Amino acid sequence: MRQPLLCTLILTVYFTYSFAAPNAEPRLLTCKKCLANDTACRDTCVGYYCYKIEIEGAAKKAVKRGCLNDTDALSRVNECTLRKSQVGGLILAENVCICTSDRCNSSSNRFLPAVTYALLTALFGILS
Repeated sequence: MRQPLLCTLILTVYFTYSFAAPNAEPRLLTCKKCLANDTACRDTCVGYYCYKIEIEGAAKKAVKRGCLNDTDALSRVNECTLRKSQVGGLILAENVCICTSDRCNSSSNRFLPAVTYALLTALFGILS
């Protein structure tokens, strides 16, 4: 009985780490590419990083997705950074998220599949 539970635990840790761990070596990624008015967001691009920028200002919200080959000093890879800027008389809040896995900019939570898998595997191991 203990051996299947140990095997399940090892597989859970392995798959969780493989989905959620940041890549040590940069590789080209396929990312979603679209502007705020493209709700379907079917286009893709290729780069070393994917990004998603949520821009809010004057009661309007826009989302832009695409690829980057480099990052700036203000950006943190595999994290989101809140920036405020002023354009004309309007103050904008930009939430800039940069990630390092294929199509990681397509949903708001890129770790959800790994966490869901880990929880289901652990639950299955406990019940069996």
